Amino acid sequence: MAFSVSAFGLDEEQLPRGWIADRLDTLAFMNPEQIGAEYSHSEIAYLDIGNVAAGVAGEPAKLSPSDAPSRAQRIVRSQDTILSTVRPGNRAYAFVRDAPENLIVSTGFAVLRAKREAADPRFLYYLATSDPIINYLASIAEEKTAYPSVNPGDIAECVVPIPPMSEQRAIAHILGTLDDKIELNRRMSETLEAMARALFKSWFIDFDPVRRNVARSRNQPSPPAPLPGGEGRHGLHYRGGDDFAGLLETVRDLRKAQTPAEDVFWELVRDRRLLGLKFRRQHQVGDYIADFYCHGHRMIIELDGSVHSARRKKDHKRDAWMEARGFTVLRFSNEQLLDAPESVLAAITHVVAGTALPPLPLGEGRGEGSVEELDRLFPDSFENSELGEIPKGWRVGCVDDDFELTMGQSPPGHTYNEVGDGLPFYQGRTDFGFRFPTRRVYCTAPTRLATKGDTLISVRAPVGDINMAAEDCAIGRGVAAARHKTGSRSYSYQFMRAQADVFERFEAEGTVFGSIGKKDFHAIACVVPPWSLVEEFERRVALLDGRIEVAYHESRTLAALRDALLPKLISGELRVKDAEKFVGASV
Repeated sequence: MAFSVSAFGLDEEQLPRGWIADRLDTLAFMNPEQIGAEYSHSEIAYLDIGNVAAGVAGEPAKLSPSDAPSRAQRIVRSQDTILSTVRPGNRAYAFVRDAPENLIVSTGFAVLRAKREAADPRFLYYLATSDPIINYLASIAEEKTAYPSVNPGDIAECVVPIPPMSEQRAIAHILGTLDDKIELNRRMSETLEAMARALFKSWFIDFDPVRRNVARSRNQPSPPAPLPGGEGRHGLHYRGGDDFAGLLETVRDLRKAQTPAEDVFWELVRDRRLLGLKFRRQHQVGDYIADFYCHGHRMIIELDGSVHSARRKKDHKRDAWMEARGFTVLRFSNEQLLDAPESVLAAITHVVAGTALPPLPLGEGRGEGSVEELDRLFPDSFENSELGEIPKGWRVGCVDDDFELTMGQSPPGHTYNEVGDGLPFYQGRTDFGFRFPTRRVYCTAPTRLATKGDTLISVRAPVGDINMAAEDCAIGRGVAAARHKTGSRSYSYQFMRAQADVFERFEAEGTVFGSIGKKDFHAIACVVPPWSLVEEFERRVALLDGRIEVAYHESRTLAALRDALLPKLISGELRVKDAEKFVGASV
């Protein structure tokens, strides 16, 4: 069964003017480079099929060539497409925008490299991963019962519609605009997730507020510092005690001309999205303009482009002036924010949680709404327990004490379907995404349910993967659903994530495959904080989780639009100008 343009719903005679039909390998080199004896890198960045899903490649493993599996063979360059030839219906594919020089993928991938005179690299990616081709490859693979896979030649032989280069670029731009927004949402969600995780660790694992209280108890109580004027008190001007005119127009101009990194950061923090903190952008401090300013923690965030490498002395003088007036200045490069947001988050979260501050010296206060005010919610000493040192007044309990737990159960197979009848039905890791599971199967007669916001835990092969229910759903025997008895979904999610070491033990102890039953799950020992602190954590972190959920639903809508446009654009049924109207209204 050969693949032809008819899979896109048209005959060759129906192709738009200037388009042709030809084999896919007229556009791409297939597996152009392999590791050989002359390979010079002492370390490889390795991606296997499990690291890639539906357009997203995870973090490569760092391995020496001698430790790498024998299937680590195929060299990948920037703007290559990688497409799994094993169970292609699982959609393990990605467009590699910027590949490190040592990126290697498994031989379970086909690597497609655009022939630059014939194909736009991103157009090639959308063409090769379009539904007609993926469905065709999946049908071939399923015919091989022993090992469902395809050969690179099966991909190369597909006869596809090929528009002129100018139209390829236009199609790639339209679809890429949607994917770029989806990618931005993914990065923002990872950033928000890292902040929530860091705050949970600070409060409930490292007990940082208690440790600061212990340090304070060794000194005399310190009076609170007065709030600067303009924030509800009279006195010091909120711009640092100095009044400089003439910067208002400059501030307005800078807000209109934000860099991409500033756009991303503002999207993360605006409207109190981060821990309820209020940030101002392009904010005047004395005769300087700070990129971002949070008054609650007197924190200034500076995002630096390449120009700052030539003006370090000026930046140092500026930072020293601000720090002398009690501001905390955090400076990051644009690249750091865009490429490693978790490192930016770690620094900001330490300031917000107070973990970067030294013990308070005698007589010094932090003011209203500060770390000191937060710390009053925590004890000022520790006590011993069977789990080690814990905050005084807290106790050691088990999961059953604080959580409602529902173990999944698989209904009869004839109640499953893939057409959307009944509730979404989740069975484990195969369904799990970054935060929320992906709908694949539905069930018309569910036996065990999870409600929206419940934490979903994989309890069978493997044990311990975590997701959150985005809607009411059915759960099979490979999944459990948990919710703290206060109803706190954010605390529940972070608590279960923090049990990774415990879950790993159950994964390792399985004789055939790892699993954890209800009795063992209930009996997991843990530190039990007061419910008032659980509710306070929920109040702060629910803002982050809410933003992650908004980004998830937006990305799902954008992905549906992209998937609807893709075959119509590639077949020529929908022309670029018409598609631009849809995209412009959605992004």
